[in-house]
Amino acid sequence: MSKKIEKALFEVLTDAWCPEDLARDAAKILSEYYPDNTLIGATEAQVNVVKQAQEYVRDNNG
Repeated sequence: MSKKIEKALFEVLTDAWCPEDLARDAAKILSEYYPDNTLIGATEAQVNVVKQAQEYVRDNNG
């Protein structure tokens, strides 16, 4: 199931024009913490990757 979630997250991010490398990394990180997504226990670098990817989604939606 984790791979399906990772794939879905990747598709959402790339649909929002997030670069593929960043989307792949963020999707992997987010799928590890799914469904909680609070990123408790994530490193600062992981949190920064997710934040960068989220900015693409926010910018694309408005």
